[in-house]
Amino acid sequence: MDDWTIHVGIQNVGTNSIETASVSWGEFWFRAGIVSPATEAVHIGFDRPIPESATVHYSLPNGKKVKKTLAVKAVIPKVAYKDKDKKITFMFDVNSNTDEVAVKILHYVRKEGYPQLVPYE
Repeated sequence: MDDWTIHVGIQNVGTNSIETASVSWGEFWFRAGIVSPATEAVHIGFDRPIPESATVHYSLPNGKKVKKTLAVKAVIPKVAYKDKDKKITFMFDVNSNTDEVAVKILHYVRKEGYPQLVPYE
């Protein structure tokens, strides 16, 4: 598959801060560092093929380390492959209360007069 412009983010949907947060696959490694509750850290635009999976790493303030590997390519909606600009965002939602991690596949659309990052419909 051709390279896409990929953005990667980690969003903390829990109430605890997460530390040493990062996302990796192959030779790519995005280090977000500390992500406070209800905030996100995003790495903007690089060209790569879409990976089969990605691994999210983080630790909690109590020292507990968490590592989760998620399928990425398999969850991309078919409509995303029809986008001519080939830009996509992987937003990894980390619930710092339950150690659950999920990935959302997002893209920019023009709504209310400006670009907004939304899930594919």
